[in-house]
Amino acid sequence: MRRTAIIKFIMLAILAGSMSACKKGKELKTESGFKYRLYTETKGAKAQLGDYVIIDMVYKTEDDSVLFDSRAKTPLRFKLENIPFSGSYEDGLTNLAEGDSATFYVPADSLYNYYYPDIAERIEQEKTVFKPKSFLLFDVKLIDIQDYVEAEQDQLIRLSKSEKLERENLKSFLTQRSFVTSADSGLYFYNLLKKGTGTQISNGKFVSLKYTGKFLDGKVFDNFGTPEKPFVFRVGERKVLKGWEDAITNFRQGDKFELIIPSVNAYAEEGLLDVKSGQYIIPPFTTLWYEMEILNVTDTLRIAKK
Repeated sequence: MRRTAIIKFIMLAILAGSMSACKKGKELKTESGFKYRLYTETKGAKAQLGDYVIIDMVYKTEDDSVLFDSRAKTPLRFKLENIPFSGSYEDGLTNLAEGDSATFYVPADSLYNYYYPDIAERIEQEKTVFKPKSFLLFDVKLIDIQDYVEAEQDQLIRLSKSEKLERENLKSFLTQRSFVTSADSGLYFYNLLKKGTGTQISNGKFVSLKYTGKFLDGKVFDNFGTPEKPFVFRVGERKVLKGWEDAITNFRQGDKFELIIPSVNAYAEEGLLDVKSGQYIIPPFTTLWYEMEILNVTDTLRIAKK
């Protein structure tokens, strides 16, 4: 019995040691001085500029504060078009083959200068995650490398599934509520909560409003506008979502309403990506739910902003 316990202990120690060694990986440095730690290495072809890559990525500070984790949602898919600066994670990807995993040590100063290229846009670096002379750690698993044809086929399959899911979610949402379907295109839905008595909105008018933007699950992604500082746009200039432009002429000053815009009239298959964090503000194929109140309708911008 005692001998069996000793053998088990030895086996566990060996296993723990091998796992620790695997986690440590192999520290490497390119000719340009780019440092990375390789955990899993295959013998396949390395990713090249022009390839389409699918990756899992976590990036964090040197003290392990996680800033982004793609594993919580879906892998990142993009074309490896250029290397923005020496030592970027894109630079690191060209050292990996399909199936490889690594940690890239990206200079925070280089990343900061890339995001804030103009002096006028600079903020105090010490107050950001881009600490001077530090590194941001990008843990990357290269899942797949695709050429143009493979990437397009994969994209079509994914888009088809995403479109179907959006339609199902929208149908379920609308069956539980009293929304009016647009008479012209059927590509937006609205529910009048309070009827106003002011000027009717028409093409060329300046509209002042406040709004809250939500997903169909009720999660708020945007909230803007007050009577003192409203959101203002001119109807017909196409500087807002197509769904807003199409629907807004149904309303007048004083109206308060809900507006549902399917992705085809919003951010469609591209979604709205925060390029600095790498996270979607609006995911692809996402229907948007707005609560709006029309504060003012005028012929001139100056009056609209009062």
